[in-house]
Amino acid sequence: MIIAVVAALAVSGFASEKPGAPPASPAAAPSPVSITSKPVERVLSLDSFLTAHALTSTQQFRSDPGFGGEKSSLNVAQVRGNLRRHFHAKTEETVLLIRGSGTMTLDDKSVEMKAGDAVQIPMGVIHSFQSKGTEPAVAVSFFAPSFDGSDRIYVNEGKD
Repeated sequence: MIIAVVAALAVSGFASEKPGAPPASPAAAPSPVSITSKPVERVLSLDSFLTAHALTSTQQFRSDPGFGGEKSSLNVAQVRGNLRRHFHAKTEETVLLIRGSGTMTLDDKSVEMKAGDAVQIPMGVIHSFQSKGTEPAVAVSFFAPSFDGSDRIYVNEGKD
C-alpha cells in the first residue's frame, strides 16, 4: 500500500516539486521510482529447515546454507556448547540469534546474547560463540559477499 502511494506521488510529479514552483505536468515529470513485480523465489521455513538439517547428538556446531546469490547469502547455524574461534578473510557476517542464548566473543570483547539480538562481525575479526542452556542456540547468519563455506578460518586454539 505504501509503495503504491509513493509511486503515485512520484509519477504525478509531486515527489520532485520544489516549494513555490509551479506543479510539473504529469507527462513531463520523470518517475524516480521504478516498481517491478517479481515472484518470491526463495522462502525459508526455519522449523522445516531445522528438521531437515538436525544437529546430531555428537555435533557441537553445524552451519548449513539457506540460500544466496553472488553478493550475499544466508546460513542457519546451530551451536551446542562452543563454536571455536575463527574469522572470515573474504566475508563480513551479521548474526541474528533466533533461539537460545550465549556469549559472543569478538576479538577479546564478550557480549551476552539472547534470542532476538544481532551482532555485525567485520571481515577479519576473530569471533566465537558459547551457547548456554541444554538446547542448541540457533542463529541466522547473513554474509556479504556470499559465503561458500571455505572462508571459515579457525584460529590456533593454543592461544585461548
